[in-house]
Amino acid sequence: MMDVLLEILIKCAEDVETGLQDSPGQALTLAAGGILVSGRLISQKLYMQLFVDGAIQDVIDAATASGQLSPPDGGNDNPSDFIHLASAKLWVPGHPPVNCGLWRGRLDAVAGFALGEPQVVQS
Repeated sequence: MMDVLLEILIKCAEDVETGLQDSPGQALTLAAGGILVSGRLISQKLYMQLFVDGAIQDVIDAATASGQLSPPDGGNDNPSDFIHLASAKLWVPGHPPVNCGLWRGRLDAVAGFALGEPQVVQS
């Protein structure tokens, strides 16, 4: 069963069409697959724009030009099935956080969430 509050946050992100620089999105920390993932909640549309404009642009252009791939539009997936984060970090126990940029995960794989991002506490 998916968390209704998390679904509401995702719906709000999907309804807001702003650039990442103008409105970085709600900071979230998710528990998924035994690790924590933190970042800024963004819409699926913005995720796809940033993803395509990133490092794989040349690969997508070549595959599209050769007819092997249709240009991605981000509209085939149901946005409520996925959660998208920008400026994402993976928090694995016993290791420093790993910056991973964009992150996409299945909403039904999220075990819990917290507003905000974790802070490393020195003991």
